[in-house]
Amino acid sequence: KVKVDTTQLLLLTHVCRRWRQIAIGFPSFWTCANNRNSDQLAAFIQRSHGLPLSLFLIVPEDAKAVKDILLQHGHRIQRLDIAILPFHFQVESLLLFKPDLLRCLTVTQAQHYFRDSQTELALVPCRVLFNMPECPLIALAISPVTTCVPSNRFAKLTHMFLSFDHSQYLIDLSTLHALFLNTPLLEFLHISNLGYLPNYELKQASGPVSLNALRSCAFTEGNLGSYFAVLGFLSVPENAWIRLSQVTSFYMPPPIPPLPAINHLHRLEIVANKTDLHFVAEGDSSGFWLHACVRVGSTHWNSWFLWLYELPIMFPLIQITSLDISIEDDVHFIPILLRSMPGLAHLGVRLGPWAYYDKDTGSYPDSDGSGGVAHALFTALAQTEPLVSPALRSLAIDIPPGFKDSSALAAETELHIPSSSDAQDGAYRFVPASLVRALATRARAGAPIQHLAIQPFLGDWRHGGEDTEALNAELGRMVQVGQHGLKEYEVPHWSHWGRQMVPFRVRDCWRFEDAEKYWKLRDDDQPVYHLRWE
Repeated sequence: KVKVDTTQLLLLTHVCRRWRQIAIGFPSFWTCANNRNSDQLAAFIQRSHGLPLSLFLIVPEDAKAVKDILLQHGHRIQRLDIAILPFHFQVESLLLFKPDLLRCLTVTQAQHYFRDSQTELALVPCRVLFNMPECPLIALAISPVTTCVPSNRFAKLTHMFLSFDHSQYLIDLSTLHALFLNTPLLEFLHISNLGYLPNYELKQASGPVSLNALRSCAFTEGNLGSYFAVLGFLSVPENAWIRLSQVTSFYMPPPIPPLPAINHLHRLEIVANKTDLHFVAEGDSSGFWLHACVRVGSTHWNSWFLWLYELPIMFPLIQITSLDISIEDDVHFIPILLRSMPGLAHLGVRLGPWAYYDKDTGSYPDSDGSGGVAHALFTALAQTEPLVSPALRSLAIDIPPGFKDSSALAAETELHIPSSSDAQDGAYRFVPASLVRALATRARAGAPIQHLAIQPFLGDWRHGGEDTEALNAELGRMVQVGQHGLKEYEVPHWSHWGRQMVPFRVRDCWRFEDAEKYWKLRDDDQPVYHLRWE
């Protein structure tokens, strides 16, 4: 998102003659202009008196006037923003001037949203811009890449944004490999909407590409396999932040490629069901973020659980000390995970359905499977041979409305949490006996859980003080501070129904002020969580 607004400056020149003379006498006032009015643009360039220019140029069907401006004044342009209106316009035909001062170039172009299914995708070629192999650019953004991928040597480039139109154009991996070889000082890389790369193209890239200065690598939308293929040949530093957001897999998701940045992460969030995955791992100076979905109807429709079962092999879980997790309908994964985390000190679990109250139906979604997840969790924590996660000292549990323990788990003491009269789901059911058993077992093993927090009414404003008092009385008979090594126990007051014991929130470590130094990213390209219950 870029624009040039000259309204305030022009108003300044119409206050009075004195103000006009003063304003015109400051050349730096006139260095930023657009071509919406050709006479105004000519006046701005004249009044700038040879200072470096920042131009926002709209390219119509007849681009001759824009070409003339660039050929005449291109040597003075420090920043150039081009908005191309015609489809399939060759932007390289505009970039024929000598870019002596050019530091930032952004190109946006109109896109086709419909394509004849019989027409083959066009392979985007590599071309040299400005008729010179070395380019002094510091920042480059092209959205979308259509007629060419730059093959210049960008020895000073620190910021690059590339968006692709995979419905019209085909990019092979060797083209991207060659591009990154020419950007050794890249700090902020953002690729959007990269399409599927056939297997034979994935083999064309040879040798790693070292991006030793890379701070942030963001991939938004597009194909998960293609992005993992790019990460497969990139050599990034240990202190890089890697984010893949709203990406898609149509087949069995590939494993996480080996990345130095994942070797020093200690905090992990996982939210998963059969088709969606939210996976965010963070350390003090690096992070890995994966938000992806498997398209419904694909061959491996439940492949995220199959993928997660392999997590201990492809991700260093041994260093994780804090885990927040919400798993829908799978009872096997959490025990697998906990057995792989000997250093885990804090565990937060969100149970129950992944949606809030449906105002249209007046009910909550049914999700009996989450009761099985709760039982699997508490059973795993009570295991002693061997004791899972022996360093665990803090446990937090969120129970959204509509949560029901599986009836198969009700063999022992069952706690009924009253629902308000307008709910159709009946009473919530939570079986704390297995939790208490886990507390006792771990205390006897010398690894007590010392801090326990439970939010039983998450997001449900319909409960009142009587419900909370009844719940506290019931839980108080089973969970007491001082027993089983428990030092702190918390259940929020009913008026704090929105307070989360297990918050899933984007942390500031994913926001880089310098990432938008040269352009403003659209909302979908920002680091934002997309969780099913929001």
